Amino acid sequence: MAVGEAVNRYFNTVDTFQPAAGVEIVVMVTFTGSADDLVGITNGTSTANSNVYFTYPNPNSNRFIITNTDYYKTDSIHTQAGFSGIQTK
Repeated sequence: MAVGEAVNRYFNTVDTFQPAAGVEIVVMVTFTGSADDLVGITNGTSTANSNVYFTYPNPNSNRFIITNTDYYKTDSIHTQAGFSGIQTK
């Protein structure tokens, strides 16, 4: 991955996405497969969640930054849950 590239991740279960050290990604939209789910950022111990009420392909415009320290977490058990963003570092 390089600065300016789009980053898209899809999950089929409860999961995390932790970028490499020094990488920063601005998450532009989050989406779920079929129902509202919790998504957010975690440092491995604490989690800040946000409900996503929109279902795929109608994304929710959550905007937050993920790094190697504070990374993406989804509690979704639905198919096609995930996020789209842009790498900024």
